[in-house]
Amino acid sequence: MKKRLLALLLALATLLMLVACGGGNGEGGEGNGESGENATVQDENGLVYAKSGDTYTVVGYKGKGGAVSVPASFNGIAVTALSSDAFYGNKTVTALSLPASITSISSFAVASCAKLTTLTVDSANPVYRAENNCLLKGEVLVSACLGSDLAATAFTEVGDYALYGLAISQVTLPDTVKTIGKYAFAFCGAVTVTLPEGVEECKEGAFYFCQKLKSLALPASLKTFANDAFAFMTALESVSVAEGSPYYTAKSNCLIRLSDKTLVLGCAKSTIPSDGSVTKIGAAAFAGAVALKSIYIPEPITEIGKNAFYATALERASFAVNRWYVAAAEGATVGTALDTKNILSHTGHPMTADEVVAYNALLLREAYATMRWFTLP
Repeated sequence: MKKRLLALLLALATLLMLVACGGGNGEGGEGNGESGENATVQDENGLVYAKSGDTYTVVGYKGKGGAVSVPASFNGIAVTALSSDAFYGNKTVTALSLPASITSISSFAVASCAKLTTLTVDSANPVYRAENNCLLKGEVLVSACLGSDLAATAFTEVGDYALYGLAISQVTLPDTVKTIGKYAFAFCGAVTVTLPEGVEECKEGAFYFCQKLKSLALPASLKTFANDAFAFMTALESVSVAEGSPYYTAKSNCLIRLSDKTLVLGCAKSTIPSDGSVTKIGAAAFAGAVALKSIYIPEPITEIGKNAFYATALERASFAVNRWYVAAAEGATVGTALDTKNILSHTGHPMTADEVVAYNALLLREAYATMRWFTLP
C-alpha cells in the first residue's frame, strides 16, 4: 500500500513538473522557452522569438554577433516580423540577412546598430528589398546601415527613424527624395548633410539632436518642416537656403518663412534682421542652441513662439523698444522688455539696465508659451 501511494505521489509530482515547464511538447524550442502569452524562445544562434498568432516575431538578439541570418521558420512556424527591439542598438552584428517570409518590420528594428555594414533581403520577399545595403519598402527607405550607399539608391521618402542614432559621418541623399520622415536622422552622427533639390518636407524631429552638424544648407524646393525638425542641433553655426526659394530665405544665419515673416530656425551665430523681414520668432526656433548666450530683439518683432529659446545658454537679451510681453498660456510669467527705471524686480526694487537684460534672458529661456507684445504708454 505504501509503495502504491509513493508511486502515485511521484507520478503526480512528475505531472506537475511537466505542466510547470510547458508540458515538454517541444514548443519552447531550443533555449529559454517560457509558457504564457508573452513567452519567448531563443534559437541556437541567439535570435529571440515571440509567438504572434500563428507566426513568430523576432523580438531580440542575444548571439555573438557577426553575420546573422533570420530564418524563414522556427520549429516549423513561419517567422514573419521584426519587432522594434529586434536589433535596436546592437553592437556586434555586422551583416543581417532577412528571408522572404518577413512582411512586417517595426520602427527601430534595425536602428542604431554600431557595426552593421551589410543588409540583404531574399529576392522572393513580396514586401521588402535591399539595394546598396539599404532596406526598402516600395519607395520608402526603411532602414540604413554604415555600409549603405544612399546617393546611389532611388527612393522618394526617408522613412521614420530610418537612420536614427546611426554613427554615420556624411549623408548624401538621392535627388529622388521628396519627404524626410519623423526622427529619420535624429541622434545620428552626421557632420555633413546634403539635401538635394526636390526635398519638399521634413517631418517632426527629422534632424533632432544631430549634435555634430555645423552647417545646414536647405534646397529651394523645401516647402515645410515641423517646428522641431532641426531642434537641438547644438553645434549648428550656419543656416542657408538655395536661391530662388518661394518659401524661405536666409539672412544672418536665420531661416525665415516668407509667407508670414517668421524666423523658423536660428543658431548660436544668428543675428535677427531688423529690416522688417522678420516680425515673429517661431516656436522652438532657437531650441537647443546651447552656445547662444545673448540676443537682440529688434523693433519689428511682435511675437515670440513657444519654446523659442528653450535650452539655450542665454545670459543677456535686450529689446529695441520698451514693451511689456505677456504669455498666452494661463499662469505664465509676465515680464518686461528693455530698460525702464520704473519697472520693479521680483524683490520690489528698481531694476538696473543690466538686470533687465539678464531678467529678459531668464524669461525667454523659460517661456513655454507664445508671447505677444504691447507697447507701454
